[in-house]
Amino acid sequence: MGLLPKNRIAELRKARGWTQSDVAARLGGKVAVSTVSKLERGDRQLTLSWAKRFSDVMNCEITDVFQEPSEGTFARGTFSVERVTVIGAVAGGIWKSPETLFSPEEENFQIRVPINSEYLTRSRFAVCVRGVEMNRRFSAGDLLVCVRLEGQYEELQVNSLVLTKTSNHNGQIELAIKRFENNGEAWLWPESDHPLNQQPVPLSDPGVEIYGLVIASYCSEFPLR
Repeated sequence: MGLLPKNRIAELRKARGWTQSDVAARLGGKVAVSTVSKLERGDRQLTLSWAKRFSDVMNCEITDVFQEPSEGTFARGTFSVERVTVIGAVAGGIWKSPETLFSPEEENFQIRVPINSEYLTRSRFAVCVRGVEMNRRFSAGDLLVCVRLEGQYEELQVNSLVLTKTSNHNGQIELAIKRFENNGEAWLWPESDHPLNQQPVPLSDPGVEIYGLVIASYCSEFPLR
């Protein structure tokens, strides 16, 4: 299992003068006091969906639910963390106007992730997975951290996961995640068990561009993988 910073639920709760019973009642949905207690202690995994519920109840940013370490232990060593903004959702087959392609700024939220020193000079952002186009690799609700590529396709390695923008004749745009392949010609492949989402797209298609490179993924149930 991956590692995220420890949570601040108890600290935020006590600052408001609330008991665990108060928090459970405010969360609604028949949340048990024991559930709140386990989440506070770290005996139960604090998923992103739980963190969002706590941030709503406590009227704070979702990132405020987690502690603010500058570094910690991750896998084989020490890492520094940074905030990355989740700018919207990606779903193959969903077409949007350019004005609604990404979430309104007021709906964006941030997550803390280990800094990847390889991409410090690149613009970094995150997107939330929707739909089934990549359901052999990701589940709905997973968060993907990306860096902007801006046409720098030559650096892509085979099997890289990329965020694509595809335009249709109506001026609408689809955001999707695909796997990059190059056997003399560059292709973008979905990884889906759905029969309508298994057709590759040539990168030479004039309506297709690679918007970003996926550099990390965060599972909807277990924060890091």
